[in-house]
Amino acid sequence: YCIPRVDFTNRAARLKFLYANGARAYFGENSMPDALDGPKTYLTARLLEDADADADAILDEWYARFAGKAAEMPLKELYRLSTEYWRSDAMKKSAQWPARTWIYNYPYEMQYFALTPGFTERLLALAQEVRRLAATKGEKARAEVLLRHFERLDCIAAFKGIAYMAPSSGELASAADAARMLESFVARADALFAAWERVRRYFLDDPDFDNKEVYRGRGSYAEVPLLAEQFGKAAGFAKDPAVATALEKAAALKCLPDEVRKLVGNVISGGKECFSNPGFAKALDETRIKTTLPHEIVDGEGGRKMLRIWPGRPKGEPNPGDQVLWNVASFSLTENLGAGFYMVSARVRSAAKAARGDMVAWPQLDGADRSWETLHPTALKKGVSHTFVQVKRVRDTEDGLNVKLRVQGFGANDALDVEELRIVKLMEVAQSGRSKEVSARGLVPRDGSRREEVRGELAVVSDAKAYAFAHVMVDVPRILPDERLVFTMRATLPDGAKTGQIGAMLYNQKDGGWAPGPQLLWNRRPSAKGWDELEFSVSGKQLGKKKGKYLLILFKMKDTDAVAVSRVSWRVKQSARRSARGSRRSPLPAGSSSPQMAAMWCWTRRRRRLCAFQTASPRRARLSPESRCTRWTSRR
Repeated sequence: YCIPRVDFTNRAARLKFLYANGARAYFGENSMPDALDGPKTYLTARLLEDADADADAILDEWYARFAGKAAEMPLKELYRLSTEYWRSDAMKKSAQWPARTWIYNYPYEMQYFALTPGFTERLLALAQEVRRLAATKGEKARAEVLLRHFERLDCIAAFKGIAYMAPSSGELASAADAARMLESFVARADALFAAWERVRRYFLDDPDFDNKEVYRGRGSYAEVPLLAEQFGKAAGFAKDPAVATALEKAAALKCLPDEVRKLVGNVISGGKECFSNPGFAKALDETRIKTTLPHEIVDGEGGRKMLRIWPGRPKGEPNPGDQVLWNVASFSLTENLGAGFYMVSARVRSAAKAARGDMVAWPQLDGADRSWETLHPTALKKGVSHTFVQVKRVRDTEDGLNVKLRVQGFGANDALDVEELRIVKLMEVAQSGRSKEVSARGLVPRDGSRREEVRGELAVVSDAKAYAFAHVMVDVPRILPDERLVFTMRATLPDGAKTGQIGAMLYNQKDGGWAPGPQLLWNRRPSAKGWDELEFSVSGKQLGKKKGKYLLILFKMKDTDAVAVSRVSWRVKQSARRSARGSRRSPLPAGSSSPQMAAMWCWTRRRRRLCAFQTASPRRARLSPESRCTRWTSRR
């Protein structure tokens, strides 16, 4: 989370209550080197030493010592506003509120849903005042961390535009809200980009800031993913005159990075449609769908097709996430997409009286979710169309998106109609170094093979007498044993060829030459009717080394006529098992719900390790609770 999650009054009262009722051991997680929690750790440590100490006096001492007596009042006001944010009426209306008891929900975007226009600017102004009033070198250094943290928060909020979105869903409720959001960004754009550059230099490059690891772990310092969300959500209202005008003003900003300018241009032009079944014109591909809900394509208004779902008639075992969300029914559609930023929009109409729900789009790998969020419970008025919009990034190590509708409050005879579903590519993303694509111009012909036009594409065509007809250098990045190096080849039979079969092999660099690699990777016949996307792979364990240069040689198998290849790409892909394990962290270790299990997280700079200490009963424990706590604390 970026807004300090503090409530000093409750924390002090809770610790005093626990001590008075027999508690003698305490554990907490904190990022002490940063500016997030302010005096929370100091207050806790002092009360653990003396539970009867005056909490207000401890806080006043911290405020005075942090940046000097003169800066005490603005610092105190900053943390008071942060406390009120988490208690506000807007927060109680947000999706964050029902999930507030589960700490692993705080990193998600829901933490911003209660923001109102101008709030982060007020926090930033107070941080600037603290920095101005700091006197000594130490006070100035601490105030500098505080200031840069709240500059970062203000930039994130402004780039996302989330203060103008509905607290319950994080969605834009109207075209007027979209226009206000864009106009606010345009008015502050120059100052925001200057502040973002200061933040980036300070946290990542400043030699005087020695806690870079903390802030490097807080996510990307690229503005494009943040701005993609604002402009992508505004795209749903791009036909409104006020929104269109604001988009044109944004596109004309001189401070706008080139990538963002292209993004805005794509929003204005409508972008590239990437949904595999636009307008639901074709039959549903059930292999791409995960649901227990009956569904069908029906005729809608004006002769358009739409998808009808019956959430109140589930059959079979629910999707795994449904059990976590309490009485939620879900419909999940898997879309295979290339790397890029995508806007996913769904216009739905509910026949239920008191339905709630949301639409989410999560990156997927082999169909498995790479993300998870709790429900954003948006009210769906009966008979009224509602549009959901999500903007998501698909990395080059992922396969696409899982688009999910999650709803509740439907009876057996209440239908949910999906009137429109769109997936629009807003822009490409920078390659991570774990993938690459080579066209025919990058493939090197061998043994008389040649480049020529085949079915509208430039391709390398094998010579009739050639065996190894093309090669390409593959620079493999760091790859783990349970990852795979996946190759995709675009191939066909050229005109006049009746037979054709392709083989491929990796060669290792050895003693200045090339030695055969792990194994023959692939051997298959491409189609003679059109271009085929053919895939083959090798595991990191088979490669035998983590990274290095390889030579991929393509063969035309003997006794066949000819083959043609127009493109070869490769990428590092995690195993489905490992990606699923990393997609969502369980809130508690297995078995920790038992009263005989005590578990604690031990965090170090280099690794994270879960240490669980279990005893059959308190009597059989080798150490008493007090001595165990003392021993652990001394180690810490």
